[in-house]
Amino acid sequence: MTGYALVFSAKAGRLPRLLRMPTLASAAFRYDLERRLHDEVAIGMSAMAAQLDLVAVTASDPDLHARIGTLRATLCRVVDFVRDVGKSIYPPVLGGADFGAALRAVADHRDLKLQLDLPPYELTAQTRARVGLLVSDHLNTLSPGTVVRVRVRGRRLVRVSITENPQCRRSRKRWWGAARP
Repeated sequence: MTGYALVFSAKAGRLPRLLRMPTLASAAFRYDLERRLHDEVAIGMSAMAAQLDLVAVTASDPDLHARIGTLRATLCRVVDFVRDVGKSIYPPVLGGADFGAALRAVADHRDLKLQLDLPPYELTAQTRARVGLLVSDHLNTLSPGTVVRVRVRGRRLVRVSITENPQCRRSRKRWWGAARP
């Protein structure tokens, strides 16, 4: 499946944006990168925070205890940041079986109002991953409160339509993009 999707906004005078469908290789790379950030970096840093707790318990100096607490709080903020970066690279929910629930989770994380129109049949895992990345990448660019309608159709030729309306009203126009399996 190679292709693109055209995305339009209900905002007056806005030109369409062409979004490229991620290749299979880039989708796999993004998945691996997110897993490494989560499994190696974030979990390793969380283990360091737990070790700092153990050191803080044994510290008799109140200044050292306070410095360890500050360092631990900073480390926890960095872990949260690394996890957010990982979610932007490849939202972990896209790996699940329910494609609609995954897209809703991405939209909820960005405080978007999502209207989904998905096919009644199951998309292949590769198609779900690539279409999911295309849609989630676009959702990450929108302002909170935006109403977004996503329509996915086709088996051999997958068509993705993303219509956004930043004013939280129904968009009057529809645009289509296409992606080949």
